[in-house]
Amino acid sequence: MVTRKYNLTGPTSIGPTSADADFSLVETSRDNIIVPGSTSNVVDQDANLTQHTSATVDREMDLIASESVVGTLAQGVVWSSLNEAIATVDQNGVVSRVSDGTVGILARTKLVTRRKDVSVAREGGQTVNVFGSWVDGSLAKHCAVAIDSLITGMTGTSAEKLIRAGSSYSTACWAYSLREKLTCVSLNQPRATAITPRHVLMSGHDDYYQPVGSTVYFLATDGTIISRTITAIVTVGPGGYETDNVVGLLDSDLPGSITPCKVAPSNLADLIPGIFWGVPCLCIDRKGQALVGDLWDIDGMCVFRAPSDATRLAFFETRASGDSSNPVFARINSDLALATTWTFAGAGSGPNVSANHGYINTAIAAADSAGGVSTGYTLTVADCSGFTDFSA
Repeated sequence: MVTRKYNLTGPTSIGPTSADADFSLVETSRDNIIVPGSTSNVVDQDANLTQHTSATVDREMDLIASESVVGTLAQGVVWSSLNEAIATVDQNGVVSRVSDGTVGILARTKLVTRRKDVSVAREGGQTVNVFGSWVDGSLAKHCAVAIDSLITGMTGTSAEKLIRAGSSYSTACWAYSLREKLTCVSLNQPRATAITPRHVLMSGHDDYYQPVGSTVYFLATDGTIISRTITAIVTVGPGGYETDNVVGLLDSDLPGSITPCKVAPSNLADLIPGIFWGVPCLCIDRKGQALVGDLWDIDGMCVFRAPSDATRLAFFETRASGDSSNPVFARINSDLALATTWTFAGAGSGPNVSANHGYINTAIAAADSAGGVSTGYTLTVADCSGFTDFSA
């Protein structure tokens, strides 16, 4: 299998055996400003940046564990430096300079150990851009404010993360005000997310979807549990991780008390071109928690990383075995817009829903045909007409 380019740490199912487990380490440079030098404000599409010139920086590294055998890293990676007098490494693979030099960094799983030699140095006279804020009127700023405004003043306790307490929505959860929209997320694990009144979207790999004949349960805001049976399953797209979803047909429409989610628009890349700086999303995990992760790449898949913002970081947890099929949403206006469902562990990644509208709508129609019905339903796209399209 070809080594993947994404910042992934394995599918969320159990990994391979020692006979076929394998991964490699990919090095990404990073500049840590020590002395700012001269500064000026610059605008790059939807991002307001501070540009440092003649700065003194530490040339450092981020190491990414990239699977060559899918599932190798599902149980996690332990990082260590062979010489902490030169550089240290944290458990996210972030290498920090202590003194100039080259040092070996080890990444260990239960089955495999890999080494990468990296060089770190302090250099003067450098130009570095640092993210400051999102441009007013941009979708990125809107999404960031929509999440950050709900977690401001919170510390990330378990009670603040847990969406449901028994058969009711938890008032202590930071996402409690979004409970009507969260009715689209099933109580089942692996989860199914309602994308129309009659269809659900789930992961397509391994056993991370509800099979035909299974019962899916949804919780209305008044505490009523709604049950439906899966009558047909259709794979989305040509297969592979970039379309790692299936559509399930329900035996009857969901009632109005359950709100199907909308989906991120197909031109998402043009609406958030500065995505590398990290756009916060609402992430659901296997424990039923509302977490925050920064979306930083949508080239093929939606790829996430741990937030640099301390408040968001308190609501971040890495993906683990069993998280597959749980949804991730961008908050756009009053809606939750589906961005992905988890496929890979670590900081997390999954298929880019915004790029797969056609595949998903085709699967919806095929599920209707397989189930002998004609619902006429298709995806509903979140309205982003009020935000700047930076491709124009």
